[in-house]
Amino acid sequence: MKFETFDYERPAVILDTDAFNEVDDQFAIAYLLRSKDRFDIRGITAAPFVAKHAATPKSGMEQSYDEILNICGLMGEKDIPVYKGADRVMTSKSDPVASPATDVIISEAKKCAAEGKKLLVLAIGAITNVGSALALEPKLADMMELVWLGGSLKVATEYNMDGDRAAASVVFDSSVPFVQMPCVGVVDKVYISKEELAERVKNCGAVGEYLLRIVDRTGSPGRVIWDIVTVAAFNVPGAFKYEVKARPTIVPGDDYGPDRPNTEMIVAVDADRDVIFDDLFKRISN
Repeated sequence: MKFETFDYERPAVILDTDAFNEVDDQFAIAYLLRSKDRFDIRGITAAPFVAKHAATPKSGMEQSYDEILNICGLMGEKDIPVYKGADRVMTSKSDPVASPATDVIISEAKKCAAEGKKLLVLAIGAITNVGSALALEPKLADMMELVWLGGSLKVATEYNMDGDRAAASVVFDSSVPFVQMPCVGVVDKVYISKEELAERVKNCGAVGEYLLRIVDRTGSPGRVIWDIVTVAAFNVPGAFKYEVKARPTIVPGDDYGPDRPNTEMIVAVDADRDVIFDDLFKRISN
């Protein structure tokens, strides 16, 4: 695997996103759509979530599906395949949730395997769709690679991980080549104020106006734009520092469990927000 440098030639990619949960997924979708020189986009899948505006995982997933289509429309991207994901989260590691998202992850991974390469999945929400796909197709771990924004650098708790710990356990227990982008301690450095955002999106057209509007609606002076790091890892690989670590187990509570012997994963340990934002806004500007 080349995750140490992220020096790939246009990997086939699926983005898995809870797009309507907050405001950062929209940035990541726009960033990916303007990075076709770096990615062969095979689809975008909607992940479930629960929040004040989504009482059930199903309603969160369906709102995310609609929001993905909305961003694609704002950017004039009518040919990007978009798929609905799980309508609930896994209740245990042996309880995968089949959906159009799992179907496309598995089918595209098999296509890539026939082409002599691996499917790359960028996951920026609860890991339900990916964990379910791994549980449904035992050979999938050999046909794909994963970058996930989830967990924190020192503890095993954070919104995405807590959103489906059973699916997270499937991922950490699997042999899938895996890069973790921890939220607290690493990605929380990717913060932008509303004033800087307003200046940066002046030349970004309809999608820039929309991104500024949804951030402004939060009423906060700025935001961490978490989800863009999974795309930036390939666009500007020098913006991150990584360490190779043993894979911990995911157990109840806040702490990671014992490391699994003879297993490895790559963990981002630092991020340069200036380099990341420079590339993001350069790509989505008109």
